[in-house]
Amino acid sequence: MSWSEKVSIRIARKLIPAESTFTVGQVSHGIELFLLYILTITSIIICSFIFGFLNEALILSLSYFLYRNFTGGVHLQNSLSCFIVGNLLVLLISYFASILSFGHNTALVVFLLFLFSFLINLRYAPAEHTYNRVSDKIKRRNKKIVIFLLFFGCALSQILIYSEYKQFALSISFSVTLQALLLHPFAFRLVKRLENLFTRKG
Repeated sequence: MSWSEKVSIRIARKLIPAESTFTVGQVSHGIELFLLYILTITSIIICSFIFGFLNEALILSLSYFLYRNFTGGVHLQNSLSCFIVGNLLVLLISYFASILSFGHNTALVVFLLFLFSFLINLRYAPAEHTYNRVSDKIKRRNKKIVIFLLFFGCALSQILIYSEYKQFALSISFSVTLQALLLHPFAFRLVKRLENLFTRKG
């Protein structure tokens, strides 16, 4: 059991009243996600500030977490590994968003990235949660929300490009692309194979 799980369970046991219909596992999972989100955002802010791409990192992170909140996606079983890999991905992609330049083709690149993300989300969103099964009604609602957010994000990105904030537009489009890639079944298969490989080696 990871440190975040232990801390979350302790907090959950203190918070849940005797008459509550929620289990310790359900509440502790929510607490653990909240703790990891806080740690993730804090570390991303510090690292991106030091290396000079704070704005891109903040925009990409907020956009990514917003979309992922409605779609789910692959994650590592070990919370520490998930924390490290997730932060490295966000920081690396934010860095590329801050330095890449597509010139007059930026609007087209952003549109194609959103189109790719739209097609993946249309087919696979939302991912089934292994820890909490949700109803078909909630799934349909979440899919509608994320499709709307994709259209909104694409429109906002084009406005940002027109307003000469191309790096911000790239940050948003890269965030939805990352979210879509982690939603695709290939990502689930890849992570499962890697975890099985490291488990055997361990």
